[in-house]
Amino acid sequence: MSNLIANAIRFSPEHGLIRIDVQVQEPQVIIDCRDDGPGVAEEELERIFEPFFRGSRSSTASTKGSGIGLAIVREFVAAHGGYARALPSPQGAHFQLELPHA
Repeated sequence: MSNLIANAIRFSPEHGLIRIDVQVQEPQVIIDCRDDGPGVAEEELERIFEPFFRGSRSSTASTKGSGIGLAIVREFVAAHGGYARALPSPQGAHFQLELPHA
């Protein structure tokens, strides 16, 4: 979550909103993270999780990341039996985590 929230902060404009929604839909927990930044280009939704890949819209951020944060998110979630995905969004980025609910 810290990598997702750090990205949302980095890419959102000043006074932008970051929304975290958590739902329990047995047998999993679904966490949605949305921001008001430039978002992820639809053709890059899968590639954005590749190590060192920086999306084409990343140049608008005032500070550059290393390009490994989202790869870490996906690997960490997968190690816990879940899925991480980037979803199309009309504004901003939308990331969704799906984790098993015990």
